[in-house]
Amino acid sequence: MPLASVVVPTFNGAAFIEDCLRSVRSSSLRDHELIVVDDGSGDGTADIAKRYADTVIEHRINEGRHAARCAGIRRARGDIVVQLDQDVVLPADALGRLHEYFAAHADVDAATAPLAPEHPRPRFFAEYKNLYMHYVFRDLPPYVEFLYGSLFVLRRSAFDRYRLEEVSFGAHDTAWGQRIALHGGTIALLKDLPVVHLKDYSLLSLMRNDFDIPFQWAQVFVAFRRWRGLRRRRTAFAHASWRQLLTILLACAAVPAVAAGAVWSGMLLVALGLVAAWLALNARFFSFIARAKGASFAARATALTFLDCLVMGVGVAAGLCHALLRRRRVAQALTSDLPAGPNATPERAPPLSG
Repeated sequence: MPLASVVVPTFNGAAFIEDCLRSVRSSSLRDHELIVVDDGSGDGTADIAKRYADTVIEHRINEGRHAARCAGIRRARGDIVVQLDQDVVLPADALGRLHEYFAAHADVDAATAPLAPEHPRPRFFAEYKNLYMHYVFRDLPPYVEFLYGSLFVLRRSAFDRYRLEEVSFGAHDTAWGQRIALHGGTIALLKDLPVVHLKDYSLLSLMRNDFDIPFQWAQVFVAFRRWRGLRRRRTAFAHASWRQLLTILLACAAVPAVAAGAVWSGMLLVALGLVAAWLALNARFFSFIARAKGASFAARATALTFLDCLVMGVGVAAGLCHALLRRRRVAQALTSDLPAGPNATPERAPPLSG
């Protein structure tokens, strides 16, 4: 039985999958298995995967990432299952450190990791997205209530214990994390194990991504009734902080204030005040960007962040309306028959060894 199983769900991933799989096979932990689930690709992804993987599961049609992940986990033989996106490169020592971590911390059911700030290609939108996500994760607490799709790790037993296969959403990784946390499980955020994300973005694809994720999150938020105890949580939802939520609200309020200024000039002062508050809340982020990439990059990032806040706000509003109109619920998320995990969460997550 391998010490770790790595599952890579993929769909039309020929542009990135070889870099991803090569990084797994270069791991310093040799005792692992690599399972690729090709979810109906039409670009030769499966042929590439067969050169690296121990097992390639091929779906005849595209069944979705949730189905692909579950198929890979069901086939996994390791005690821990590392879920890796097709466009992510794993550090050489990552599997070994993850194995040691889970062996030393029996109370941890799952773990997730942030993105590295660097992007291998000098393209503005991709570099911006990696920097943004790295910055968001750096201020999160050591234990969280979500799983981040690029890289997360589950105990094989936790997949069955929390019946995660029952929980299917567009953002099923976030929903799985909610399911585990609501039933007393523990998810560690391993900040000292960032992974490299190869995905490229254009302005259009970035805006589409940043509409889709909040839209899907809203479905999970309503289904799991996460407004309960909202004030007691350190983050507003998943990896979105209260500060991030407030910047979205300010940006969305500033636009109609500017429009109203055409009728009543006093509203322009309100709009300026909203924009000034938005800039103040984002000042640390823009300073981080400027230190990493320079003033010119930071200036473009400021304009993009404002637009991005508007798009995310529309995504959240659309998702909430969609969820409430359909009364979508995941009843299993709140059932009492699931065994509870540890009731107490430690003050700090122990860092990875190595």
